[in-house]
Amino acid sequence: MSTTANRVALPTGAEGIFVRALRLVFAVACVAYAVMAFDYFIGYTSGREGLWLRLFTALTSPEHGLGAGSVHVEQAAPYRAGLPFMLMHTMMGALCLAVGPFQFSAAVRRRYPYAHRAMGRVYLVSAVMSMIGGLLYLGTTSFAEVYAGKPFALALTGLDLMVLFSAWLAYAAIRRREVRRHQAWMAFNFGLILATPALRLFWILFGWFAPGLDQEQANMAITTFLLPLCLFATLAWMSLQYPRRRAAGAAS
Repeated sequence: MSTTANRVALPTGAEGIFVRALRLVFAVACVAYAVMAFDYFIGYTSGREGLWLRLFTALTSPEHGLGAGSVHVEQAAPYRAGLPFMLMHTMMGALCLAVGPFQFSAAVRRRYPYAHRAMGRVYLVSAVMSMIGGLLYLGTTSFAEVYAGKPFALALTGLDLMVLFSAWLAYAAIRRREVRRHQAWMAFNFGLILATPALRLFWILFGWFAPGLDQEQANMAITTFLLPLCLFATLAWMSLQYPRRRAAGAAS
């Protein structure tokens, strides 16, 4: 077998520029959202509007972001009661989002394998801790008090459990040195975690294009297609990450 069989042959020309630009934009967006997520409940505890809330209200309107039906109003009491769990959930989730994009870089894996493994451990531990924090919050909060009520609470519970299960499958695969299976489960896992920033992005879009809906109504509308969309985006992302793998293998 050729020594280049397992390497990724990156696209060249305009396609290569597009793929690299998309990767960069995606990584920067993940890190930027991670900063806002990390700051969210820190700002909440200090009584100030966090970075995300200021951005959200600036891009939509103060009425949409801070008025009736908004997370800021509807979740004030439940968040205060479950603050330790939500701090754990958002801070560890922010760490996942900051590390995640770089774990899918073939160049990082090839040139810095020890860094890749170290970041992988950080990612998996933070993912598990984030989901445990989320489940503890959901387990100690009445589903009726969760934002958008019982349907969204059930959706969040299912999402947390899927992240934990796929993290375990990814870990078990790499322990058996099943690299391809490990990569597939990690991609699935990261796609699930991306549901959180994707939800916020759609809050903004619904604020623009469906101003008649308050944030809670928009939240329920988005939930119906959010998970399939995130998984589709993950598959698309992986196809851009490894655009020529089959061709490289066939040439060996």
